[in-house]
Amino acid sequence: MQLQMYAGLFVLALSIQTCQSETYNSVIRLVKYENEEGIGANGQCCDGKYGVCQSNGCDHMFAIIITSNPIRSSPSETSIQVLQYDSLAIENADTVVFGDDIGGVENPMYLNGHRGFTMEVRVDDKDGWNDNDFVDVLYLNMTVLDLKATLHEGGQDIVITNRTRLEINIQSDPCSPNPCQNGGSCNAGSCTCPTGYCGETCASSARVMHSCPPGWILGNGNRGCYYERRYLVNFVTANSFCDNIKGGWPDNGHLVVINDAAENSYVQQLIASHGFEWCWIGLHDMYSEGRYEWVDGQASSYTNYKPGEPNNNRGREDCTYMDQDSGRWNDTPCSATPSLCCETTVRITMEC
Repeated sequence: MQLQMYAGLFVLALSIQTCQSETYNSVIRLVKYENEEGIGANGQCCDGKYGVCQSNGCDHMFAIIITSNPIRSSPSETSIQVLQYDSLAIENADTVVFGDDIGGVENPMYLNGHRGFTMEVRVDDKDGWNDNDFVDVLYLNMTVLDLKATLHEGGQDIVITNRTRLEINIQSDPCSPNPCQNGGSCNAGSCTCPTGYCGETCASSARVMHSCPPGWILGNGNRGCYYERRYLVNFVTANSFCDNIKGGWPDNGHLVVINDAAENSYVQQLIASHGFEWCWIGLHDMYSEGRYEWVDGQASSYTNYKPGEPNNNRGREDCTYMDQDSGRWNDTPCSATPSLCCETTVRITMEC
């Protein structure tokens, strides 16, 4: 940053080469203006009358012109934005702390889709019995690279000085240009990555990670977590055991719910590998005879019962087990004690 003299005026010049591919949306807020001596550019006090200075301070008016740097939109067209504001007098104040307006002009001001800008603030003192008195003019030039310093939360505070002093704050939209790659969306500078990508800017390819509770087996094409045990208890106790054994896993555990032939084949192989002859599965008609449902509340769609089953022998067979040799099912009293086969949901995460 350097101060250069032009035509007797100090110009705050931030002369850094611009990058033509980036555009910004900027919020420009006037914070504080100080005319410490309370005088105009002619050296006379603002509210002097008949050579006598008044003690109530200047009545400052601000004329603001913001001009964007040229953007070439096509080989034959160049676009420039110009914002111009003229305030009413802010009376009796050599020091002005700006709020949400600048003498009737909205504060902050917004400049969108630009690659840097220049800002001119002309200050006059309103004179009710004479022409308005010129006080000062202040200039600011901001390039794209200068604007990078305004991307963080809170933006950048800048002080412009000539004979008087103006404090401004510039905050640019950290999502313009969009820093997120591979189709990621930006919000307040943070990227939300599409499936398959990760990292601060979605630049990295993500790996899909499947995980199960400790001691459980990831199986059936990574579609479920399974737990087998020769724990000889009745149907209700077995189902409760499946939920308790999952530890702090967020999803419920239960006796296995078999959705298709592929899963049935997988469970058959699993119980065979443990040497179990038969194993509870989570299908029953305890609540309404002949209306089978799974322990997770699903209605029964896929079944693989042995021929002639379920037959509710002697009117007391309401629960179901799988036979290890054939993978076929049979209904049996819920008080029986096969081994158990538990299932819970796979946790899927993306990892860089």
